[in-house]
Amino acid sequence: MSRLVLKNRTVRATRRAAERERQADEFNICMSEVPRRPFYTEYGWAFDLLVDRPVRKECAVISAWLVDRGVLPGSEILDAGCGTGRYAIELARRGYVVHGIDLSPDLIEVARSANGEVHRGVSFAVGNIAHLSPSRYAAILCRGVLNDIVDDAGRDAIFGAFAGALRSNGVMSRRG
Repeated sequence: MSRLVLKNRTVRATRRAAERERQADEFNICMSEVPRRPFYTEYGWAFDLLVDRPVRKECAVISAWLVDRGVLPGSEILDAGCGTGRYAIELARRGYVVHGIDLSPDLIEVARSANGEVHRGVSFAVGNIAHLSPSRYAAILCRGVLNDIVDDAGRDAIFGAFAGALRSNGVMSRRG
């Protein structure tokens, strides 16, 4: 491998690390407190292979559900605990403006790589779903992430954050 290729990889890795730290500051997260679980870290690259879902079909149903509730394409949606970003990318493809956040820097990196420059209506950040901007979203999509929150206080904090982050007529779709 040439020195130029190695240098470019090092520069990209350094930039990604700096971006993760900046995002952690933005969401008030101490990265040493982020749990390092193998399924969300070392095996993040294989997450979509291990958790096979019919994402396009599910997003067709989610989109119809959103439209029925007045959340039309162009609306801003939060994908809370977005993982590898499959749902966020598909909903952006359907016209929504989607912001995906997840505690796992590794899964966010996979999401950004999967998205590339294809869908400009989607963004990804390392973040804590218990600390969200107020009154920002028309809808919140929360798929499976609540399975990782095992105590009542944690769930109360998250649902409180969701309630504050939704606009007055906002909706929430959750699974697990």
